Amino acid sequence: MLPLMGGLVVGATVADRTTARAGYQAMVAIGLVASAAGAVLFSRIGANTGFGSIAAAEVVIGLGMGLVLPAAATPSSVSCPRGFIQAGKNG
Repeated sequence: MLPLMGGLVVGATVADRTTARAGYQAMVAIGLVASAAGAVLFSRIGANTGFGSIAAAEVVIGLGMGLVLPAAATPSSVSCPRGFIQAGKNG
């Protein structure tokens, strides 16, 4: 799971820096394609597959998730009215 989390951190960092230039839709699309590519890599894993192939698939899926999550969450929080999103406040 460490390669997956490493890929997620790298993907989120890249998404944070490039979303303003590329746009939210492009980052989500690229991230979903990367996650699908990682799933294809996972489908090629067998009983005798080494750790390197598994780690590579995890890194690719992590990169995709890292690109998708910030790019998908930002537009929904930006579109809320000012003062609507407050942590820890009920009512």
